[in-house]
Amino acid sequence: MKRLVYFFSIITIVLLASCTGQKRIVYFQDLEAGECDTIQDTLLIRLQVSDKVNIHVSARDPEISNLFSLYSTSAHTTNNSTKSGYTIDAQGYITFPILGKIHVAGMTREELTEYMVTLLEERQLVKDPVVTVEFENLSVSVLGDASQSKRLMINKDYYTLLDAMADMGDLQITGVRETVKVLRNNNGVVTAYNVNLCSAKDIYASPVYYLQQNDVIYIAPNNKKSRGFYDNATMLITPTFWTGLVSSALSLTSVIIALTKK
Repeated sequence: MKRLVYFFSIITIVLLASCTGQKRIVYFQDLEAGECDTIQDTLLIRLQVSDKVNIHVSARDPEISNLFSLYSTSAHTTNNSTKSGYTIDAQGYITFPILGKIHVAGMTREELTEYMVTLLEERQLVKDPVVTVEFENLSVSVLGDASQSKRLMINKDYYTLLDAMADMGDLQITGVRETVKVLRNNNGVVTAYNVNLCSAKDIYASPVYYLQQNDVIYIAPNNKKSRGFYDNATMLITPTFWTGLVSSALSLTSVIIALTKK
């Protein structure tokens, strides 16, 4: 009877530990099938100082297109979609061929596209121009207990925390999902935000659900991994480790002998 009670006690402990662990790694726990949640208004990526963009102007006459390119297209080249990289200076300007200095900081990609078309048409430089704007070096950084610590490139008009998770390859199983930290630099002031990935409501209501270029995402390791990293590096060189190991082995042997006799 005592053995049976002991056995069920162990099973209960294991099940409780399993349930607790699951609650710490499962996403969107408070959003059941069929439920709805509200996402805040879309926060589009807006150009900032030091951002780089590619701008290509297309016209019916390839020679006119080449006038607005940093790199002229060869007559023998069939690819007429040469891209020009422009880095926004400290005052928010780029220097564009023929048009000169243009203030672009604070614009979305669509706004910059429309602005370039307007300038070219108003100055009667190109008739019916087609302007393409693409982000070049915009990114967010991922650090900590993610599947990959890396820079994630932004290639669309808005970029969410869930996009970043997919691009990074999700978190390690040991990454703490309840307090993912996002650092954002606003004009030299860095603000830290915590996001609970286990809660859909917390994710969608977070001011950093829509990420901005240069955001930093940090995933902390759980306590077990943190302790293991420290312990594995030091325990083999301490007498306490070997004393504890022998003591544990003797205790386990005593329990097994006692259970066998009963």
